[in-house]
Amino acid sequence: MTTNPFTFGNPITNPARFIGRLREIEQVQSRLLNAEFESSSIVGERRIGKTSLLKYLAHQDVTRQAGFAEDKYIFIYLDLQMLDPTKTPTDFWQRVLQAIKRRINNQALQTSIEDVCRESAIDTFLLDDLFSFVDDTNLHIVLLLDEFERVTQNEKFDLDFFSGLRAMAIHHHLALITSSRQELVELTHSKEVKDSPFFNIFANVNLRPLSEDEAETLIQTYLAENEIAFQGRDIGYILEIAGPHPYFLQMACSFLYEAYRQVEDTQLRRRLLNAEFREKAAPVFSDYWHHSPADQRVVLTIKALRHLERGGGVGGGDTLEQLKRFYGGVERTLLALEKRGLILAERGDTMRYRPFSLVFCDWVADELIARTGDETVWNNWQAGQTERLNKLPAETKQRVMGLMPYLNSTHADSIGDWLLNLSTVNLAIPLLENFFGSYQKYVSNRPAAPDVAPPPAPSVGDSTRIQHLRRQLTIYTQNLNKLEEQEAQHGILNTPTNLRNEIDATRSKIEEIKQELEELGKKETGD
Repeated sequence: MTTNPFTFGNPITNPARFIGRLREIEQVQSRLLNAEFESSSIVGERRIGKTSLLKYLAHQDVTRQAGFAEDKYIFIYLDLQMLDPTKTPTDFWQRVLQAIKRRINNQALQTSIEDVCRESAIDTFLLDDLFSFVDDTNLHIVLLLDEFERVTQNEKFDLDFFSGLRAMAIHHHLALITSSRQELVELTHSKEVKDSPFFNIFANVNLRPLSEDEAETLIQTYLAENEIAFQGRDIGYILEIAGPHPYFLQMACSFLYEAYRQVEDTQLRRRLLNAEFREKAAPVFSDYWHHSPADQRVVLTIKALRHLERGGGVGGGDTLEQLKRFYGGVERTLLALEKRGLILAERGDTMRYRPFSLVFCDWVADELIARTGDETVWNNWQAGQTERLNKLPAETKQRVMGLMPYLNSTHADSIGDWLLNLSTVNLAIPLLENFFGSYQKYVSNRPAAPDVAPPPAPSVGDSTRIQHLRRQLTIYTQNLNKLEEQEAQHGILNTPTNLRNEIDATRSKIEEIKQELEELGKKETGD
C-alpha cells in the first residue's frame, strides 16, 4: 500500500513538494540580492502556508539555485512560537546568536558569539561590535523568524529593542524575513512601538490562496506515479468544498485519497470526503470567524447566504455594485477579506467576489443559527439601540425584531448593527428571512455522512459477514461519538433538529447491527 501523498498537519519541508508562490518568492529573494540586502514581512492567515514558505526560502537547494553563494549567505529559520511572555530581548538574542554560531566555520567569530552570549544583558553596543565582525568576514545573515508577533506583542520587548534590531538590519549584513498573521505594525503592544520606524524596513508580502491552476498542479504533482488517480469531476469537487487554500486543499485531497482506498462508488467516496472535511475544517473556520471584525462578519454572512441561495458551486459571484446594495463601504472590507483568502476575486470583464469554500458557507450558516434563544442579550441590545430602532419604519422595525429569536445572540454587534442601517436594511431583512425559512433545505442538500460501510461481496459466508458487521459497528460507533460531541457543543436544548434525528438514526443502526451479530453468533455456536 502506497503512502498518502497529501499532508495537512505539518509544513512542507521538501522543495520538490512546494507548489506555487513564484511571485512571492521572487519578491523576497530579489530584495535580499539587491545592493541594500533588504528585509521582508510575510503576512497571511493561519494555515495559509507561511511556515512552508519560510522553510522553502531557507532550504539549501533553493538558496543555491537562486544565486546565494554558500560561503557568503547563511539562512537561519527560527520558530518563535516558543517565545513565551517571560522571555526577554537577551533571551531572544542568545537564541539567535547560538543558531548563527552553529552554522559558521570561523573560529574567531564563534568565540566572539560565545562571549556575547555569556553577558547577563545583550545591548545594542555589544551587537553592533559583533555584527561588524560578521561584516568583516563578508557573511550575510538572513533570519527567517516565524510567528514574529510573539516578539512585537511581548511587553518586555520595548522601543530600545526594536530600535536596536532596526539598526542591525540597516547598518550590517543582517536581513529579516518575518511571518505574522497580520501586518506587524498592527500587532504591537504599545503605541510607542507602533509609531517607531522599525516597521519601515520591511516590504509586506501578502500570502493568499493558490490560483486554481496552481491547486490543480499540486494535486497532479502529488498523484504522479501513484497507484491512485482522481477521476472525473474529483478535482472540481475538491475546489468547490476546499477552494484553492493550500491547507484545506491538502486536507480534502487526503480524505478523498483514503476514500479511494476504501470504496469504489464515486458518490460514497464523496460522502466520506465531505463528512471528514466538515469535521476537521470546522475548528479553523471558527478561528477565522472569531478573528474577524464586525464588518467582515457581515460581509462573510452576505456572501455565504447569497452563495447558498444560488445553490453553491464555484461560480455565481457578486459584483461590487451588487454588494454595495447590501453593505455600504464594502470595498475596504472586501479587500481585507481577499487578503485573508476568505473571499476570492474572479477577474474577468467584471470583477466578481465569491467565498473560497462552499463548506465554509455552510459553516457560516450554521453559526448564524447556533446559540439562539438568549432573550436577555437581545433585550439588552434592543434597550441600547432604541433610538436607532425608532428611526426604522414601524413595519421594518417589527420585521427586524422578528428575526432576533432565530439569530445567534453573539452577533448583536455585527449582524444586529447591520440591520439598523437605513440604507441597506430593506435588502438585509429578506436575505435573512429567506435563510431562516430555508435553513433545513440547505442542510438537507448537503452530502450526508455515509450510512453504511462498504457492502460485503455477494454470497459471503457467516464469518465474513460477522467481520463486515464488526467493521460497520466500529464506523457507526465512531460516527455516534462525533455526533454526540457536536450535541454537547450545542447543548441539549439548542441541538438542531437534523442533528438530533441523525443521532437517533445512528443509535438505531448500531442496535440493528448488534442484534444481527448476536443472531450470527448464536448460529455459529449452535445455540
